[in-house]
Amino acid sequence: MAVKGPNHQMRTRIRGLTVLFALIGFGLVGVRLLYMQVFNHDFYVQQATALQTRDTFITPNRGKIYDANMQVLAESAAVERITISPKAVVDEDKVKKGISAETQQQTLAQILSETLDVDYDTVMAKIQKTNSQYEIIAQKVDKDVSKELDEKLEAADCTGVYSEPDTKRYYQHGAFLSAVLGYVGSDNNGAYGLESEYNDELSGTAGRLVRVQNRQNRDIMPETQQYIPATDGNSLVLTIDSDIQNYLEKHLETALADNPEARDGVSGIVMNVKTGEVLAMANLPDFDPNDAYKLTSEKYINELKKNVAKILKEENVKVEIPDAWYTEGGLDNLPEAIHDNSDLVDALGSARVNILMKTWRNPVIADNYEPGSTFKLMTVSTAYDLGATHAE
Repeated sequence: MAVKGPNHQMRTRIRGLTVLFALIGFGLVGVRLLYMQVFNHDFYVQQATALQTRDTFITPNRGKIYDANMQVLAESAAVERITISPKAVVDEDKVKKGISAETQQQTLAQILSETLDVDYDTVMAKIQKTNSQYEIIAQKVDKDVSKELDEKLEAADCTGVYSEPDTKRYYQHGAFLSAVLGYVGSDNNGAYGLESEYNDELSGTAGRLVRVQNRQNRDIMPETQQYIPATDGNSLVLTIDSDIQNYLEKHLETALADNPEARDGVSGIVMNVKTGEVLAMANLPDFDPNDAYKLTSEKYINELKKNVAKILKEENVKVEIPDAWYTEGGLDNLPEAIHDNSDLVDALGSARVNILMKTWRNPVIADNYEPGSTFKLMTVSTAYDLGATHAE
């Protein structure tokens, strides 16, 4: 029995339905394109721009601080900020070759941790934020360390790591004049002393680097980069004479050695009596503004130990706090047994900060001075000068 195929009328209907469905499909696509490209054009342009644009701030060089003889007391140097784009860490081509995403992440975390001296778990947690495009791994990285990192990353064929220009503040003479100069925080803003008082003048204006990049964080059109250079901060010239300051600090060291229990240490100031210019100002114990959060004074370390012992007694906790915590601080330097006791950790941290603030504080300008009996000399000399009294 012969099988009959579709007749002419059925073929015509099939062709008609096919054309109809095609028209409907293309019509829907056209309507959708019209909706996206005409009615919602601005919205999708903003979305695409946000996904492709990388806007990097360029840190300006902070202004220098000079003494009266134009000797540099503080200046900033170019360093690097190391960042990652978690989305770009895993290379799909490597996955196809049998190198799993987890292995790639672990390799990168190990290299970053060892080279930059940062905690492995912290780095790994940032690498695994695959919805993020920007995570800071380390700041204030010296250029030689950054170069070493680049070599290791190239050798291991790691992706997703970037370096950005940053600045680091250097105080050439360490603790010299520290109570007056103060220091800057990790954000390059002044935290104490002249660094804080003249922060607006010293800071400068940040620059920007705007780039258009693809999913692999490679520049799509390098010629479209927009570079706005940073404007460095203004410099500051002090009335401080480093030679006089040096003599003052040496004599204060002797004074502190003779009076180790002096409340809040010892202080001194040298002024030009004719102009009121401050030629030298110092306070001991002092600190190194290059590492402002490190305690070096035995006087203050012993005071902190007494305060910590009191806190532990009140909390009825028997642990031994390592010496490294007293000098450097940080959760890593505390016994693991108390890491989960957030109230105790906070109390210990607050105790250490209180001691640090005493170290940073400049009592010469922060405290009222009550001269007491020493001021009688001024009273007597004034009386002689006015002729109100005589030697006989």
